[in-house]
Amino acid sequence: MRIAAFAPSANASLPANEVMPHLRDLADAACEPNPFFHPALLSPALTHFYDRQQVRLVEARDGKDLLIGMLPVVPLRNHGKYRIRNVANWVHDHCFYAAPLLRAGHAAEAWASILGQLDAADWGGDFLHIRDRKSTRLNSSHTDIS
Repeated sequence: MRIAAFAPSANASLPANEVMPHLRDLADAACEPNPFFHPALLSPALTHFYDRQQVRLVEARDGKDLLIGMLPVVPLRNHGKYRIRNVANWVHDHCFYAAPLLRAGHAAEAWASILGQLDAADWGGDFLHIRDRKSTRLNSSHTDIS
């Protein structure tokens, strides 16, 4: 399981020597590009826009340890007005598109790995809520776990 947690701190940026080259390669090979999760934008966003939430990067890797998927997520204790623990993709004020990075030709395998890791995580809640920036503003009852 590969889930990296980023707690709010001055050093919340991605570790350049470990993740960045692999994430850059994944972003370049993604079946659906997302510039907001490219390391050039994701790293500064983790440093400046996490708003008390503990952002976790869920990585999917194939059998050869190739990074085939990545999704930043945050644990939530509510879904709308309901007290149902869940996980949502991370969306900050300057992120206008929050689709995961999935390597072309490996999307199903990447989704299976991401969802499996979230199912196994004790903080994962009952489901994954995929949201965009607009949906986070419409419903202010999305509350983080911390």
